Amino acid sequence: MRLPVLTPAPAPPATERAPSPQTGTPTARRWRGLHWLATAPLLLEAWLVLRYLMGHVTRPLWYDEQWRAYHFSLSGPDFWAGIRQTNAPLAAGWVAFEKLAVALLGNREVPLRLPGVVAYLAIGVATYALARRFLGTPGSFLVAAGVVVNANILEFSLQLKPFGIEVLAAELAALLWLDAERPGRALAGRLARYAGMGLCAVTGTAAAFVVGPLLLVDGVRLARDRTLGRLLPPLLAGTITLVHLKGFVLLQTRQTESAYWDAYFLPHGPLGDKVGFVLDRLAGFVPELVVANLASARGGVSGWLTFGGAAAWMLGPFMVAALALGVVAGLRSRPGRALLAVLLLSLAAQLVASSMRLWPFGFARTNLFLVPFAYLLAGMGVAWTLSALRRLAARRPPARTWLEAGTGLRWAMRRLWALWLVVPAWLAPLVAPGRVRRLAGLSFAGRTAAAALVLLFALAAVNLVSVGQASVGQMRLIERDNDGLPFGGELRGLVRNARLRTTPTDVAVHVGDMTTKGWDYYMRPDYDGYSAAVRPRSAIPPQRTITTADPAVLGRFLARHPRARFVFVVIQRGELAEDINGVYRVLRTAGYSEVVTRDQLGLSMVLQVTRPRPAPR
Repeated sequence: MRLPVLTPAPAPPATERAPSPQTGTPTARRWRGLHWLATAPLLLEAWLVLRYLMGHVTRPLWYDEQWRAYHFSLSGPDFWAGIRQTNAPLAAGWVAFEKLAVALLGNREVPLRLPGVVAYLAIGVATYALARRFLGTPGSFLVAAGVVVNANILEFSLQLKPFGIEVLAAELAALLWLDAERPGRALAGRLARYAGMGLCAVTGTAAAFVVGPLLLVDGVRLARDRTLGRLLPPLLAGTITLVHLKGFVLLQTRQTESAYWDAYFLPHGPLGDKVGFVLDRLAGFVPELVVANLASARGGVSGWLTFGGAAAWMLGPFMVAALALGVVAGLRSRPGRALLAVLLLSLAAQLVASSMRLWPFGFARTNLFLVPFAYLLAGMGVAWTLSALRRLAARRPPARTWLEAGTGLRWAMRRLWALWLVVPAWLAPLVAPGRVRRLAGLSFAGRTAAAALVLLFALAAVNLVSVGQASVGQMRLIERDNDGLPFGGELRGLVRNARLRTTPTDVAVHVGDMTTKGWDYYMRPDYDGYSAAVRPRSAIPPQRTITTADPAVLGRFLARHPRARFVFVVIQRGELAEDINGVYRVLRTAGYSEVVTRDQLGLSMVLQVTRPRPAPR
């Protein structure tokens, strides 16, 4: 009697296998491009998120947007004179896009935020295209979907800030570099793609931290291959990037004088302090890299998760393990090694710039461009581990008969066989004899790998669900912020009220510098966010505006404008009482002792004062 074997029949010889779709058959070529259909749900996802948070796009500019809008509204000599006073560097390409949007659609909030919104809609597609160079369609879709709902990228893309644009520019630079490396690419095609890389660095300053490492990789390959014909494209991209950095970005170094980013600048102390700084800043990437402020008091988002606090505890170690496995997976391929070079050299370049107080080091909004690359690396680690476990679990030992199986295994087989005869039809495939034989035929290592495969898949599913839920929760927090005025957003209403009462001779005095640029932006005659009743009225130009609490400076300013009818004093909560009282004393000394109106909205107040009219004789 023949005894049934515990393993399936051996696979047919290689010569009998059907041709692989990779061999280029017409059917394979016809269906190969259909994976791009996966980008449709990504675009829909981004559009639905944008519709949900549209109030974030239409609300008044807040302080961090107002100073950027002020500089974008300048032109000619005024623009170049003010460029050195920017709070953070502006990229020349971003300035061009903003000016184009304003020229086409008007100078108000929505057109100013439009380039960032368009970049956000494109980030999902760009991430998918980049991930497809390393992962299959399902993995690429999950990586791209995670980037689209990343709370940091989402929140800053809907504001007048460059960080969403920098994310897209960094991804496009990497895609152009990978496309230029395709075999058989002509010199003209490579020149065009490397020029595009340089333009990406011009559009988003942070993209230079991607373009630079890629050009260093090219330099290593050139030194090894000694092919001078390949030198011209990297030289072109490097020239464009360096000219922009030297001629435009490095003119804007005001952040080096501020203490705002001190926690992200490398300390100039003992070596131990430097090492501790680096480790502390690197630790800040997880889990904030995936889910912003997961454990912070801002949202208490972890309380909304299906798996509760366990998910918050699990996410950090899972992300660290996935990134570590991604490093192992990346080292196994040439594109993977390029991705690792981008991440490592980018962090090294940021550390050098941090030591010069030019760029923050660590997980801050300026470094959001690293998020898609980190997601991709983690996705590579999970995919490679799942694939390795699948191969190990599918490995078969030499065929054995039922009688050669252990006592416990034979008992389990009999019980499963009896169970198969009585279970409902929809459960029968799970305990079918053929499936039982395949499971029983696994070696000990195979069964261990199968168990590890199930465990890893469950962990990945739990973390994906948690990230998705936390992202939705954070979107609700962002939407909730729309109900109130953002910090400094009250200036739009205050300036509107002031412009209804201004005369051509009026002046404005700011006690602190947090309101100056926002006031000047909303005072501009070309700002068209006001109704027709406001726009024809006189606006107080920057030449008739001063920011000071120094009595002597303010006294000289008022002396230069002796015919000023009204003085508008702009005060924001948090300014020192002694500074405010000092301004009041100077105004009373100059004769401005009569209060006309007192407008207060949000955190700011505008006091309109004038000289008393002389008593009739």
